[in-house]
Amino acid sequence: MPRLKPPWPPPRRSRPRRKPWPDCGTIWPPPAAADAARIAAQTARSDRDAEARDRQGREQRLGGLTRARDGWIARSKDSGARIAALEKDAEKTAALLKQAEVAPQGFAEQRGKLLDTLTAAEQRKQASSDAMAVAESAAAEAAARPPPTPPPPRRAKPAPVWPLEPRLRPRS
Repeated sequence: MPRLKPPWPPPRRSRPRRKPWPDCGTIWPPPAAADAARIAAQTARSDRDAEARDRQGREQRLGGLTRARDGWIARSKDSGARIAALEKDAEKTAALLKQAEVAPQGFAEQRGKLLDTLTAAEQRKQASSDAMAVAESAAAEAAARPPPTPPPPRRAKPAPVWPLEPRLRPRS
């Protein structure tokens, strides 16, 4: 069987191969003094970083505490003003409560006056209804009766003659 070529190109190397390092006269492994200095530098850097983290943490906590303290002071001032407003409201409410306790008596008195007025109005209404019924019945009776006949016309009396009729003479 013949060998086939793959349809894709072969992979390429991403970087060229390294050449071995030239001998520069370095000593490997490094001497113990250099190792101790490197360890001391690393320890100093870690101590410095730890101190910076601690300082930053303290500054953040201090800033948070300062903001909290300022917030509490502001809330204290606001609550003082609110307490004063609530005390004023309590006084107003107490005055309104006293008025409300007296109100039922006034309502009862006003209700009695209104009932008296209503009773008087109903009596006047009944009296006017009765008078209206009497007037309507009188009008109905009058309409049922034949109209009255007019009286006969008066005759004129003859003028008196003074010398002839002494009885009709005016007295002096």
